Amino acid sequence: MVKNIASFILLVVLCVSCGKHEYPSALVEADSLCYSNPKLALEKLAQIRKDLDTTNTADWMYFRLVKLKAQDKGGH
Repeated sequence: MVKNIASFILLVVLCVSCGKHEYPSALVEADSLCYSNPKLALEKLAQIRKDLDTTNTADWMYFRLVKLKAQDKGGH
């Protein structure tokens, strides 16, 4: 019985922890602009930065990645 309860709790924890993170749509949009219009992507990122929750590590790292990508593609 204890083994069944422990297995159930483990299953619930695994299911809850495997949730997919949804990035802000503005960040995803800026990411898609990196190849076609990197300067516009950097402008959007400057606007996004004002409202971005930097305590959310996943969003902050994605923001930095997109910014580097836009800069690399010629949007200095």
